[in-house]
Amino acid sequence: MCSPPVPVTTVVAGPMGPTGPSGPTGPVGAVGVTGATGASGATGPLGPIGLQGITGATGVQGPSGASSMIGFFPGVIWDPTGPYTTALANLTDQLTLNLGAIPFASGEYLLHVELQIGWNPGANGANTRNGAFVLYDGTNARQAFKWGRMKTGSTGHGYGTAQSYSFWLTTLLTQGNDLKIVASTEAYLLGGQVSAFSIPPYKNAAGTLS
Repeated sequence: MCSPPVPVTTVVAGPMGPTGPSGPTGPVGAVGVTGATGASGATGPLGPIGLQGITGATGVQGPSGASSMIGFFPGVIWDPTGPYTTALANLTDQLTLNLGAIPFASGEYLLHVELQIGWNPGANGANTRNGAFVLYDGTNARQAFKWGRMKTGSTGHGYGTAQSYSFWLTTLLTQGNDLKIVASTEAYLLGGQVSAFSIPPYKNAAGTLS
């Protein structure tokens, strides 16, 4: 015996209703991550120069400098007329160079002595020559500069020369006295000059030669 048929119900949708009202605003979202630093802008124009500052106070005076020259005796510079070689052949010994009176106060001074000396060609046949040039303060012999020349053999050694030498020394000088350079026998003085300085603050004892 068959069951009776089941009735089928058909549901038909109705029309769409109107849009409902908006819901409430949601909470604020979290802050985002900071972005990368942008590129540096161009350098602005140079600002105006500021006002000049106040001048500082004058510093403490420094120590005095080294002593300068206090006297110069120009003397004589060898200046022969005619051939120089002829002048050498006619050299005369025992000459005196008078540099003039000492104008500054008496005391000990540092001197720089320049000497021009000559050697005769030896036409007189002397194989050796010994001489000295002595610095005088009036009649006081202050320093002797000693010289010697020798030659060997009997011929072919007749040379004559003119040379310059300089020396530093400390010595006493007397105001008003003549400063002189005196040549001994066999010593040929061509010229000379002397410069005088204050004594230096430090002076070592005489050295040794070994």
